[in-house]
Amino acid sequence: MSPITSATPESLDDVLKQTGGIAIAISSEQALSNSLLCSSGKKSNTDVIYAGREGGYIRTNRVGRVGYSGYCSMTICCFAQESLVQKMIETSHDTGQFERFITIIEPDRVGSRDHLNVVLPDKELQETYERKFDFFEKVLDEGFHPDRLITLHIAHSDWLNIHHLENEFEVQLKAGGKYAHPIMCRFISKLRMHVMSLSCNLFLLEEQAPDRSCYVPSEYVLSAIYMMRQLIEGLHTYCISRGIISNDEQNRTVFDLFVKHTDGLKMHEIKKKAEGLRAFKDLPDARKTIEEVVRYLAMNNVLLWTNGSSYIKNPLVV
Repeated sequence: MSPITSATPESLDDVLKQTGGIAIAISSEQALSNSLLCSSGKKSNTDVIYAGREGGYIRTNRVGRVGYSGYCSMTICCFAQESLVQKMIETSHDTGQFERFITIIEPDRVGSRDHLNVVLPDKELQETYERKFDFFEKVLDEGFHPDRLITLHIAHSDWLNIHHLENEFEVQLKAGGKYAHPIMCRFISKLRMHVMSLSCNLFLLEEQAPDRSCYVPSEYVLSAIYMMRQLIEGLHTYCISRGIISNDEQNRTVFDLFVKHTDGLKMHEIKKKAEGLRAFKDLPDARKTIEEVVRYLAMNNVLLWTNGSSYIKNPLVV
C-alpha cells in the first residue's frame, strides 16, 4: 500500500475498495489540498474525508459503478506554504473540514538566514527519525491486515483531564469570550478528537510493538493536552494576525482612545482607559483582550510603536 500524493474525494472509492477502507495521502505540494480537500474553492463531495478522519461508516453510489461501503480510516498530511492554512479556513466555511485537521506553521526565517553557515542536522535526531521511518516503511510494504489492528484505551483519570480542558475553553466560547468566534468554536468542538489522536500517535511513535489491547500511558495524554492548548492559542493568534478574526466594536473603541490622546498611550494606560467601556466591561479577562486588540491594530499599522514604549495612531489612518 503506497501513499497517495494527489486524488479527488470521488477517486478514493477505488483506493478504499482495494485496501478494505484504509487510505494514506501524503504530499509536499499544495495540489493535494486543492484536489482532495477542495481548498481551491471548488465544490466536491468530501464526506469520505470526514468519515475517514473519524473512522466512520460510508456507503457511496456512483453512476455506472458500485462505490465503497464500510468503515474507513484515513490519514492526510500536506507540507505546503503557510497560505494553505488561510485558504483552508476561508473555503471550509461551516462544512466541518478545517477543524478536523491540525495545522502547524513553522517560524519564518526569510531575511535572517546565513547561506554561508550550513547547520547540519543533529546526528542523534536524524538516527531516531530514520528508525521511525524504517518502521513506517515496513508497515506500508507489508500492506494492511485487519487482524493486526490493536485497541488503545484512555484511562478514566486521563478522561477527567480531557474534560477539565474542555471546561477550561467552554467558558471562553460564550458571547464576549476570547474564543467566541465561529472558527474557534468549531475547532474547539473537535478538542476531544484531537487529544485522542495526538496521544495515541505519540504513544505509537515510541512503542512500536504494543499489546493487542492496552492503555495509552498518561504522559502521552498530558502531552497531547499541552499541545492542544498551544494549537488553540496559535490558531487564534494566527486568525487575528491575518484579519480573519476581528471585533469591529473593540477595534473602534481602542482606536478612538488614540483619536483623543494624540501624544500616545502606554499599554497599561490603554487597558485602564478601555476596560470599563462597553466593548470590554463584561469580558472575563478584559485586559488581556484589550492587549490582543492593540497588537492586532499594530500588526495592521493602524497603531505605531514608538521608542518611548508607547503606541500612537498612524497619522495616515483616519
